[in-house]
Amino acid sequence: MNKLLLSTLAIGIIGATCEAAPRVKLPRLLQNPGVSKVQTTTVGKKKVRRAATENTGIWCPGTLNVSVWAGDGWFEVEDYARTYTQTGKIATETITSPLDPTELRTTYTYNENDMPVLELSEMSEEGDEFEKTEKVERTYDNRLTNVITQNRQYEWDLDEWYLSGNNYNRNITRDAAGNITQSEIAVWYDGDFDPTLRLNMTYGEDGKANTITENILTYDGFGFSWEEGQVFTSCVWEQTDGQIYQVDNLFEGNNRLKSCAINDVDFGGGALVYVTYGEDGSYTVSFTSMMNSGIEDYLTAAEAVFTPLDNYGSYTYEYTIHYLEDGEAMSETMRQTAKYDAYGNELLSEETYIFDGEEYVEGRLVGEVTYDETNGYPLTYTIASLDPETEEMIPEMRIAFSDYSLITAVKGICSDQIEDEAAPVEYYNLNGQRVLNPGHGIYLRRQGTKTTKVVL
Repeated sequence: MNKLLLSTLAIGIIGATCEAAPRVKLPRLLQNPGVSKVQTTTVGKKKVRRAATENTGIWCPGTLNVSVWAGDGWFEVEDYARTYTQTGKIATETITSPLDPTELRTTYTYNENDMPVLELSEMSEEGDEFEKTEKVERTYDNRLTNVITQNRQYEWDLDEWYLSGNNYNRNITRDAAGNITQSEIAVWYDGDFDPTLRLNMTYGEDGKANTITENILTYDGFGFSWEEGQVFTSCVWEQTDGQIYQVDNLFEGNNRLKSCAINDVDFGGGALVYVTYGEDGSYTVSFTSMMNSGIEDYLTAAEAVFTPLDNYGSYTYEYTIHYLEDGEAMSETMRQTAKYDAYGNELLSEETYIFDGEEYVEGRLVGEVTYDETNGYPLTYTIASLDPETEEMIPEMRIAFSDYSLITAVKGICSDQIEDEAAPVEYYNLNGQRVLNPGHGIYLRRQGTKTTKVVL
């Protein structure tokens, strides 16, 4: 079994890929750990976070200067100028570059849940007035308020908006008890929205989903047809609220599997799944083939272990596959490690392949941060990546943050109309968004007029 096999399995933290397709694939349930705990915004194709204070406010940089390493020094490529809403969300973002006189400006509009409902992009060339170029409009589910139900992307041409790009509907159907019975994705194709993916749930007498069936629209070169994807049967839940709309990760959040059976071809047709959870937010997933005897090139077993390292979102995610090759039992392991500072800046992202007792680093990204001595917010964030040939860390990008504003009017946190002791307790993330079911991490806790930062 080639050691490149596991490099292609998971959706990479670093994004490592290889040309050859692996003969054995990691089960889809293990491919998407969903471990990112910190909301991010993309700058210069890298993710950066907004800083939070030790009290109730959040520090938001008004200017970001992005530079890339030119071999013998830093070369500035983009500047970002931002304004913010009362809750610390980006209101406008203007991008300029010393290499191009064109200015790009995006204006964001949010709904009552602080989710973006409109992104309007405009462009100005050589100081001319800004002209519309693109826009994105979104609607959200009434209950799952962060789940997009309509996504429309438009381009401005000949004084009209035209659908272009990522356009889809997510159609969610619920029963009388409020449980989701079907979640369907329909994409824009040839003038209409055509379903391409369906997820159907059936519920037992206890009101919990006992089967989940995925159907995928496929094309065989002659026509379209529906094929069965993953099927989960005999589901037992550690926790569930009946709001299942995808199956990419069923080990975190409000819908966490305890055990089930799946129809996975990589296990020769099916596997039994068992999951155990730790009080610290960790979990261990075990797959065992339901075949009585092993089949060549098929998995016989697999396990994955997710372990949080701190309250900032740092973690390790290690998964191992077991298989038969020429009648011999083999195993391979891939370990993903990510570390963040208190402001969510990524300090380490690493993938390590383990085979036959040897460890091989498949990719490494290291971030270094300098901080303001008085307020503690980031001043610079520098990223370096591993050169696989020289095994040296090569500087890649640097972001300089400045013109900070302290945003204190976090949505819903300022209230003096309710007596504190009688008021309900509400939690918000460090970006000011309300969290209905907080997991492990750092939150703003509000009760009446009192707001404190807490670690859960």
